[in-house]
Amino acid sequence: MALINISLIDDGVQRTLDALPNTIFNAQRSAISTTTTWAGKELRNRMRVKTGIPARVFRRFRVKTKRNRETGTVWIGLNKVKATYLGAESTDKETGAKSYKLVQTKRGARAGKFFFEGGFVATMRSGHAGIFKRLNESRLPIVEQYVDLDLGFEVAEDVARAAQIELRNRFAAKVRELNPGID
Repeated sequence: MALINISLIDDGVQRTLDALPNTIFNAQRSAISTTTTWAGKELRNRMRVKTGIPARVFRRFRVKTKRNRETGTVWIGLNKVKATYLGAESTDKETGAKSYKLVQTKRGARAGKFFFEGGFVATMRSGHAGIFKRLNESRLPIVEQYVDLDLGFEVAEDVARAAQIELRNRFAAKVRELNPGID
């Protein structure tokens, strides 16, 4: 798990806030809210590009944003992603159930751009389909295949740095918008 905290709390900004009317707090709230949303989208996009994992995986349950008056937080889950979620998504018209395209080949199994050497596609009694691999020559035990998100911390740090710059720019623009006499 990686957290990006976005905040305008520092000495220089606080002096500016104390000297200006209360409408500045609206600028602060707006800048934090829009920057938090921006940081969440940027984090999803950068993770998609770096890992090759579909954006829907990050959109659905990997990246969450939370904001209040003074801070915004972007959370990214860095646990392994099941190979099941990497295949092309389809929805059953009758039941509305989602399924993912998993392809069995002679050498292994494929889900989207990822290939799992020696893996096989299996559907469990519960209906869960996934890519599994045997641990040895016997039929059991088998383990479900995952993709690591090793680059998550690196990407989160890059986005955190960019978010601080973005926040200051958005805050300055909002202050100028609310108080045209300030440059």
